[in-house]
Amino acid sequence: MSTWDDKRHPRDRKTGEFVELAGTEQADTLSPAGTEEYATDERPESAADTTRFSYFRRARERMRDRARELLSRGYLPASSTEATVDPRSREGIDEFWRSHYVSAEQADLTHTGGAYEVMPDDYTPSMGAGRALSGHRRAHRIGYSNSEVAVRMPSVTAIRRFSAEKRGRTFDVPVDATYPGGSVSGYVRVTNNGPGMWSVEGLGMDPEAKAYVSESVQALLEARSVTMALNQIPDMLARRAERLRSAGVGQREVVASDWVRSAGYNRASGDMVVNLNGRTYGYRGVPAEVYQRLTEPGVEDGYSAGKVYNALIKRKHDSFAVDQCPTCQRYFESGRAHRCPSQHKARVGARTGYQNAVRTRLVHVAGAA
Repeated sequence: MSTWDDKRHPRDRKTGEFVELAGTEQADTLSPAGTEEYATDERPESAADTTRFSYFRRARERMRDRARELLSRGYLPASSTEATVDPRSREGIDEFWRSHYVSAEQADLTHTGGAYEVMPDDYTPSMGAGRALSGHRRAHRIGYSNSEVAVRMPSVTAIRRFSAEKRGRTFDVPVDATYPGGSVSGYVRVTNNGPGMWSVEGLGMDPEAKAYVSESVQALLEARSVTMALNQIPDMLARRAERLRSAGVGQREVVASDWVRSAGYNRASGDMVVNLNGRTYGYRGVPAEVYQRLTEPGVEDGYSAGKVYNALIKRKHDSFAVDQCPTCQRYFESGRAHRCPSQHKARVGARTGYQNAVRTRLVHVAGAA
């Protein structure tokens, strides 16, 4: 049971210096704590100063561009950038939060749909003074790693507790990570869909980063032993492929044939299921374009799904028996583990005090740059 004191730490009310003005025109004229570093005009005098000056200049430019987009569109999707500090290191807490203030999804109050809630930078039982936007102490970040990946983010315990307080609503969590292809600083969108089942999606990341980071965070959130969770996974992408395969395949009607009644495809595994005159079969390693031709046969196939099946699938790919899940109605290979697909929940629309503070900071710093 959570021992969090909502009276001492009101999550859904504006806090700190943004109590009265957050979300108003006056709030955008404030000078939030921690923004002055972006306005420095000092010139570099050493290699270290040059690196720092270059970092702040890029940060100012990125904030300015995103602030302009927010003001013109009323909405900003979450974005990502290269991590500036190795996630295996405990250093760089200032850089971590500065980057994530800029990367967060944002939506004006007039924007339809709003934005997902963001886990705030002061989510900690300690209410002492600190450098969070509220003026409180910043959330503790924990590093998790194996030989492939390293992630640094709020602790798994804190994420689970925040989810419980929000009654399972979807929210965004800041994360920095390294993976075989490089590094990334951004957000993952998380939803608890039941005991030991989480949906995790990297936001604004390239496909490789998204795959590694999403799978790593999901493995951590679902693990019983968090400290050893990543070390027990020798190949993160293989785990991801197997998990996506275990979700099985749904089916869509094939209108171009009375014999081929329906078909479905799993792009992660290349598995395809097809209903032939009332009986469903599975096939491995089917190219996506073959599935496309089966469900939408063109002139080259005589507009016949049966012709596509006989020419490109039958005896061309290994077949397997399938079962149908009574819960999600999807088909999966007989004898293999199945996991119903999980998904995120709808945005709640309302903007929290923390999101107001982040927006204020973004607009203020961009205007001063």
